[in-house]
Amino acid sequence: MIDVTLDDGRVIGIEPVAPHEAMTIAAGCRELSGVRQWWQTAMALAAIRKIDGVPRPLPVHEKHIEGLIRQFSRDELAVIANVKAPAPDAVAPALEMAKLTPLETLRLWAVIGEYEAIPGWVAPAFIAAQVRKIDGEDVEFPASKDAVRQLVARLGVPGMTVASAFLVAGLERVKASAAAKQAAAKN
Repeated sequence: MIDVTLDDGRVIGIEPVAPHEAMTIAAGCRELSGVRQWWQTAMALAAIRKIDGVPRPLPVHEKHIEGLIRQFSRDELAVIANVKAPAPDAVAPALEMAKLTPLETLRLWAVIGEYEAIPGWVAPAFIAAQVRKIDGEDVEFPASKDAVRQLVARLGVPGMTVASAFLVAGLERVKASAAAKQAAAKN
């Protein structure tokens, strides 16, 4: 945790928002999670874990965010938003991943249900659902929203970073293959 002292003397304890916490906030704030400026402000405020040593609960609803933002001036919010707290010292787990089958994709959409329009929820759910093993241990396909959140929490920032990199690499391979096929078709 990083402590920042504001001009008025308040000491603000800041810690990064974990992926499962962001999912909880996104679920509570629904459509607003897709509004970039709003979401960035909400994530900066959610990173506030203490004010003058007093722990702060995670703001999980739009009204919680609004209540918290009222406690700070524009300049103070800028200071808070610009603090780059280091990620927790955690080792990334060894992951085995596989693309979702069409049936798994259908099942995951069924699990996601009414959360399908929540940008801060769907991407982590799809990333985590492709994890098959964590440190050699089989991972069950998540059968509920709670199971999805638990899997994302278990992966944490390091695991979600590794899983995301795996998916990005897969997308790059698909793009390269498509470009090669397109070039071959032109010849």
